[in-house]
Amino acid sequence: MKWIARTLLFTLTLFIGLSAVWFWSSIVFHEFRVTPPISASVPDGEVITHSKDTGISIAFAGWEAGATDENEPYLNFLIHNGTFQPVSYAAHTPAYISPHLRVNDGEDIPQFSCGTGIKWFFIMPGTSAMVRIHRSSFGNHLSQKNRFSIGFYLTPGLGESKMYRSPQFELPQEFLDQK
Repeated sequence: MKWIARTLLFTLTLFIGLSAVWFWSSIVFHEFRVTPPISASVPDGEVITHSKDTGISIAFAGWEAGATDENEPYLNFLIHNGTFQPVSYAAHTPAYISPHLRVNDGEDIPQFSCGTGIKWFFIMPGTSAMVRIHRSSFGNHLSQKNRFSIGFYLTPGLGESKMYRSPQFELPQEFLDQK
């Protein structure tokens, strides 16, 4: 009986020790970064709807004129994590994730970027992150006639990375008029 108790105590101690080592190594060696919670207003009429199967939603959240280093207008998108686990994504900075543009329900037009310096960012449960898409990402598709949706590869918890997409939206005329 004494050996059973010692074996259980050893196993429990080993499990706690390995869990602590894994947690600290994920912070130190994998640059654990949490995207800060934000509050953002979504344009009138835009409704954030959660994906029925996941609780993750993406919504168009307006545009801004040239407030970045490139002085180029960009669209804002709100990624909301309505799950009970962190959602991760790979990007150079928390605000600039590589989008997959879809025009008029056609094929995805992926945006390619250099993978050097990519880090993992996390959106904690019940919080949101604001990401930006530059005007140049739309290439020759800039038109008031086109309807767009934006997709991002996100990884919920320990699951597989998959594409999550915004509902369709039209580009605001003011955004199209920016040079």
